[in-house]
Amino acid sequence: MDIEELLQQKKRKLEELKKQRLTKQQDLLSQISSSERKDETNTEESDLGYVRLQQEHVVAEIESTETDYRITNVPAPLSHKLSNLPQNTIDVLPRLQYTKNTDTTELDDVSDTNSESLTKQIERDVEKRIRKELEEKFRKDFDKAVKALESLKHVQVEEIIPSEETTENMTPNSLKYPATKTKQINSCENKPGVFLTLHDDFICIWKKRESGITLVDNIPLYTKTNVAIFDSGNPTKIITGSESGYIYIFDLINKSHFRSNVQLSPIVSIYQSSGSLIVLTIDGNYIILAMNLIDVLNPIVNLFTSLEYKTNSEVNINHENIIICACQFVSANNVVIALLTGEVVSVDFGQRKLSMILETVDSNDKLPVMSLSYSSGKIIILGLDHTIKIVSATTGLNLVKTEDLPDLTFLAEWMSPSLVVTCSVQNVFTLWKLQNEKMVCSNLSDFEGPTNTNLTLVSSIKALDATTLIVGDLKGKVHTINVN
Repeated sequence: MDIEELLQQKKRKLEELKKQRLTKQQDLLSQISSSERKDETNTEESDLGYVRLQQEHVVAEIESTETDYRITNVPAPLSHKLSNLPQNTIDVLPRLQYTKNTDTTELDDVSDTNSESLTKQIERDVEKRIRKELEEKFRKDFDKAVKALESLKHVQVEEIIPSEETTENMTPNSLKYPATKTKQINSCENKPGVFLTLHDDFICIWKKRESGITLVDNIPLYTKTNVAIFDSGNPTKIITGSESGYIYIFDLINKSHFRSNVQLSPIVSIYQSSGSLIVLTIDGNYIILAMNLIDVLNPIVNLFTSLEYKTNSEVNINHENIIICACQFVSANNVVIALLTGEVVSVDFGQRKLSMILETVDSNDKLPVMSLSYSSGKIIILGLDHTIKIVSATTGLNLVKTEDLPDLTFLAEWMSPSLVVTCSVQNVFTLWKLQNEKMVCSNLSDFEGPTNTNLTLVSSIKALDATTLIVGDLKGKVHTINVN
């Protein structure tokens, strides 16, 4: 038998199988609709349907081989193979669930096509929307830039390099005056007439002029600051010590600052030596830092607990809590410290020595010191009992008779080596002259300055020079008083 006859026979068999398949499918559909009444019959028909589908698969393989004329052995019908299997094996074969739409292959193709087209359509819509938003944003920015350029066409800019005198006479309108109390006043050694005031909100830089004082710069503060001084090597930099224990250096020109790596206890005083900073904390710790605030030149040492520090026979500090309420640096190697318990101690860093300057014998009479002021080897000690003592900064010996000051005096400051000015809570200023180891009160007419109505309670005073006293109050206002 040749190939042509074999193909003809196979085609006839395929047509017969297709007809049988259609007949069986119709029978299966009718049986499925009445499956609740004929469970057993339905099961048998499903088995037959499964067999027929397997036969259809074999037929499809035969059709695929028809095009290339490479037909070898034709497999026997699957039904013949299944008939030879045991009945229990046929029962466990999986069954195919039918629906009314038997052309499942076409539906899957159509579903995949629709899903793919829908995905592409969504991607195109999203791309169009994003592109539209970007174009609108670009158009707005472009229009804004064009308007800015057009507004500059009619502005004439003239480059002016102001002289030093012109710069000093100008006070920037953007500078804000402080609104919190004046805590400290410090003058600049390298620039006479320039001083700073420390507040909770700002550090303000002032310049003395013939008509008064002018605010020339300020530094906003965002952390509580206890002390501020000018950098002795660069007056455009301010060194501060904060309540949080960090040292900050502010650059007035670049409007920048940097912070120390080391964190200490609350800082009460800073002294700048050659290329280093001596930092003193409220609990008696001190450390020496390089000006870069990174290198530690001397580790943290406590003045009252370190075994390196020796005391003379008169020093007997056995308090549980050491708290410094006031301090005054005499030099890089010497600082005078007033404790909350009333003692005043002189510390020599070079010799690692503590010396008692002031000690109250009766513990019931121990009151803290309110202020210290140093000048020419002498130090003013103003106590909470409103007594003023002037003693030697090194030996502690009394140089002037102790005076009981009137009107609840709480501030004292050197104007010169022989003049002392004090201030009371009623804003009464008094000038004292040192004569024959006594303090002689001068007349109030020697003062020319603001009246009491222009000042709230005075909070800080500082001598700018031998004739000018800087006064700051609780509202942050700063004034000058001329001393004749």
